[in-house]
Amino acid sequence: MCGIVGILNSSSLKNNSIDILKKLEYRGYDSAGISLFSKERIKTIKSVGKISELKNKAQNISDKNFYGVIGHTRWATHGVVSKNNAHPFANDDLTLVCNGIIENYRKIQNRFVEIPKNIQSDTETSFYFLTYLVNKYKNSDEAIRVFKSVIKGNYAFVIFIKKK
Repeated sequence: MCGIVGILNSSSLKNNSIDILKKLEYRGYDSAGISLFSKERIKTIKSVGKISELKNKAQNISDKNFYGVIGHTRWATHGVVSKNNAHPFANDDLTLVCNGIIENYRKIQNRFVEIPKNIQSDTETSFYFLTYLVNKYKNSDEAIRVFKSVIKGNYAFVIFIKKK
């Protein structure tokens, strides 16, 4: 069980997302994080523990130049409780959070050389897989279509992909 949030075009992205995650904390209290995004960049903040830890960590970060945010509060089902396993997973081009379980993540992890083999998290595996697909297809819609056709399980993702 986890909690996820996505907000676009709010004057207070950071505070609104953290307030919503606080209300969802009963769904996951192992770790939390947010990714603020714009056309130019993605800024990710993660913490282990309660939402108050995330709020403290994000205190001095401005959300002024961003137009969206995704957030997550985690109850660890795959992988240990750590900052590395906290969501969102992000790079320069995409960020994602997931609520649910990807049942075939080990199979995906073993099938693609682009995915590190030491990952314990089904969502981190999904992140690397989607990154691979976005780079392969150069078209976000096609990458998402293939992504959805391969992953199996019960899940909900919130994803932001920068257009190149």
